[in-house]
Amino acid sequence: MDQDAGPKGLFVPYFGKLASTHSGAGMIAALANCSVLMVFAIRTSPRKFEYKIFTEKLDPPADLGDTDANVLAWTRLMTESIERMARRFPEQVLWPHRRWKTRPPANSKESEWPNRPPIRKSNKLANPPFSLDRRGA
Repeated sequence: MDQDAGPKGLFVPYFGKLASTHSGAGMIAALANCSVLMVFAIRTSPRKFEYKIFTEKLDPPADLGDTDANVLAWTRLMTESIERMARRFPEQVLWPHRRWKTRPPANSKESEWPNRPPIRKSNKLANPPFSLDRRGA
């Protein structure tokens, strides 16, 4: 999610500037309508593969009654979580990556999805071959 998604990405704020963001994780979360656990591995040693794991639970945003709006809300929540960790551990971020390479069209708003068809409710994930409901588990 923290890489430029090109012209078909969803534009959400990242460090105060709209950034083209991959929305696949947001789409899965919106269709599953369940909490998401963000997991971050922070390297603790420069010469060894030693990491400290950080997690953040994200609860579903209020249902906005529209799949596209729910995907946008989830994508924004996940990007905000990534930004919080990037602010906390800036040395862990690959800053040379051009995160803001793709710019939104002039006069566009965050909620606009340039060059992207609307998400259909008949998406394959709407009826997965496995259960996404973990409340009873």
